[in-house]
Amino acid sequence: VELSRSMYAIAMGCPTAQCVGIELSGRCPDTYIRYLNQCANASVVMGTLTEHWLLMNRTRKIDFLHVDADHHYHSVLSDVCLALPLMNKNSIIVMDDVGHDGPRKVFEMLNLPKIAFTPESPPAIHGSNGYGVLLVV
Repeated sequence: VELSRSMYAIAMGCPTAQCVGIELSGRCPDTYIRYLNQCANASVVMGTLTEHWLLMNRTRKIDFLHVDADHHYHSVLSDVCLALPLMNKNSIIVMDDVGHDGPRKVFEMLNLPKIAFTPESPPAIHGSNGYGVLLVV
Protein backbone atom coordinates (compact mmCIF):
# COMPACT_ATOMS: atom_id res chain seq x y z
CA VAL A 1 0.00 0.00 0.00
CA GLU A 2 2.85 2.41 0.79
CA LEU A 3 4.30 1.89 -2.67
CA SER A 4 1.10 2.67 -4.49
CA ARG A 5 0.23 5.72 -2.40
CA SER A 6 3.66 7.30 -2.70
CA MET A 7 3.87 6.51 -6.41
CA TYR A 8 0.46 8.02 -7.08
CA ALA A 9 1.29 11.15 -5.07
CA ILE A 10 4.61 11.69 -6.86
CA ALA A 11 3.18 10.91 -10.31
CA MET A 12 0.26 13.30 -9.88
CA GLY A 13 2.30 16.02 -8.15
CA CYS A 14 5.15 15.91 -10.66
CA PRO A 15 3.61 15.05 -14.03
CA THR A 16 6.94 15.34 -15.84
CA ALA A 17 8.72 12.96 -13.43
CA GLN A 18 9.20 9.35 -14.56
CA CYS A 19 8.16 7.16 -11.61
CA VAL A 20 8.74 3.42 -11.24
CA GLY A 21 7.87 1.08 -8.39
CA ILE A 22 9.09 -2.45 -7.72
CA GLU A 23 6.57 -4.53 -5.74
CA LEU A 24 7.48 -8.16 -5.11
CA SER A 25 4.65 -9.24 -2.85
CA GLY A 26 1.66 -8.33 -4.99
CA ARG A 27 0.19 -6.33 -2.09
CA CYS A 28 -0.44 -3.32 -4.30
CA PRO A 29 -4.25 -2.97 -4.29
CA ASP A 30 -6.07 -3.04 -7.63
CA THR A 31 -7.55 0.38 -6.88
CA TYR A 32 -4.13 1.99 -6.84
CA ILE A 33 -2.96 0.02 -9.87
CA ARG A 34 -5.94 1.45 -11.78
CA TYR A 35 -5.01 4.98 -10.65
CA LEU A 36 -1.36 4.46 -11.54
CA ASN A 37 -2.27 3.09 -14.95
CA GLN A 38 -3.96 6.42 -15.65
CA CYS A 39 -0.65 8.22 -15.06
CA ALA A 40 1.47 8.27 -18.20
CA ASN A 41 4.55 8.87 -16.06
CA ALA A 42 4.16 5.95 -13.60
CA SER A 43 4.66 2.22 -13.84
CA VAL A 44 4.77 -0.63 -11.34
CA VAL A 45 6.90 -3.74 -11.78
CA MET A 46 5.36 -6.74 -10.02
CA GLY A 47 8.33 -8.93 -9.13
CA THR A 48 12.02 -8.09 -9.17
CA LEU A 49 13.68 -5.66 -11.52
CA THR A 50 15.93 -8.50 -12.65
CA GLU A 51 12.86 -10.40 -13.87
CA HIS A 52 11.64 -7.37 -15.81
CA TRP A 53 14.92 -5.91 -17.07
CA LEU A 54 13.80 -5.70 -20.68
CA LEU A 55 10.66 -3.82 -19.64
CA MET A 56 12.73 -1.39 -17.61
CA ASN A 57 15.47 -0.82 -20.18
CA ARG A 58 13.75 2.32 -21.37
CA THR A 59 14.67 5.43 -23.28
CA ARG A 60 13.40 7.84 -20.61
CA LYS A 61 15.34 7.86 -17.38
CA ILE A 62 13.70 7.44 -13.97
CA ASP A 63 13.24 10.35 -11.53
CA PHE A 64 11.62 8.45 -8.65
CA LEU A 65 12.04 4.75 -7.84
CA HIS A 66 10.31 3.00 -4.94
CA VAL A 67 11.76 -0.44 -4.18
CA ASP A 68 9.44 -2.62 -2.08
CA ALA A 69 10.82 -5.95 -3.14
CA ASP A 70 12.68 -9.02 -1.94
CA HIS A 71 14.37 -8.84 1.49
CA HIS A 72 17.34 -10.96 0.39
CA TYR A 73 20.63 -9.09 0.05
CA HIS A 74 21.56 -10.31 -3.45
CA SER A 75 18.07 -9.69 -4.87
CA VAL A 76 17.92 -6.15 -3.48
CA LEU A 77 21.49 -5.46 -4.63
CA SER A 78 20.66 -6.71 -8.13
CA ASP A 79 17.52 -4.54 -8.35
CA VAL A 80 19.32 -1.40 -7.19
CA CYS A 81 22.41 -1.99 -9.38
CA LEU A 82 20.23 -2.52 -12.45
CA ALA A 83 18.21 0.61 -11.64
CA LEU A 84 21.13 3.01 -11.02
CA PRO A 85 22.09 3.44 -14.71
CA LEU A 86 18.42 4.16 -15.48
CA MET A 87 18.21 6.98 -12.93
CA ASN A 88 18.36 10.67 -13.82
CA LYS A 89 20.77 12.97 -12.02
CA ASN A 90 19.25 14.29 -8.79
CA SER A 91 16.67 11.51 -8.74
CA ILE A 92 15.35 9.70 -5.67
CA ILE A 93 15.30 6.04 -4.69
CA VAL A 94 13.10 5.04 -1.76
CA MET A 95 13.93 1.63 -0.36
CA ASP A 96 11.29 -0.06 1.74
CA ASP A 97 12.02 -2.39 4.66
CA VAL A 98 15.55 -1.19 5.49
CA GLY A 99 14.91 -2.67 8.93
CA HIS A 100 15.52 -6.10 7.35
CA ASP A 101 19.11 -7.30 6.90
CA GLY A 102 19.18 -7.50 3.08
CA PRO A 103 17.76 -4.06 2.25
CA ARG A 104 19.67 -2.48 5.18
CA LYS A 105 23.04 -3.83 3.99
CA VAL A 106 22.44 -2.62 0.43
CA PHE A 107 21.25 0.77 1.67
CA GLU A 108 24.28 1.21 3.95
CA MET A 109 26.85 0.13 1.32
CA LEU A 110 25.69 2.59 -1.37
CA ASN A 111 27.93 5.63 -1.56
CA LEU A 112 25.08 8.11 -2.08
CA PRO A 113 23.58 10.84 0.09
CA LYS A 114 20.98 9.12 2.25
CA ILE A 115 18.64 9.27 5.19
CA ALA A 116 16.97 6.34 6.93
CA PHE A 117 13.68 6.26 8.77
CA THR A 118 13.48 3.14 10.90
CA PRO A 119 10.97 2.13 13.59
CA GLU A 120 13.67 3.01 16.15
CA SER A 121 14.63 6.42 14.74
CA PRO A 122 12.57 9.57 15.00
CA PRO A 123 10.24 10.24 13.42
CA ALA A 124 8.95 6.77 14.22
CA ILE A 125 7.02 5.15 11.40
CA HIS A 126 4.59 2.76 13.04
CA GLY A 127 3.69 -0.40 11.16
CA SER A 128 6.78 -0.11 8.98
CA ASN A 129 10.11 -1.89 8.78
CA GLY A 130 11.75 1.38 7.84
CA TYR A 131 12.48 3.40 4.73
CA GLY A 132 15.75 4.49 3.19
CA VAL A 133 15.87 7.51 0.92
CA LEU A 134 18.80 7.87 -1.50
CA LEU A 135 19.68 10.82 -3.70
CA VAL A 136 21.28 9.80 -6.99
CA VAL A 137 23.70 12.62 -7.84
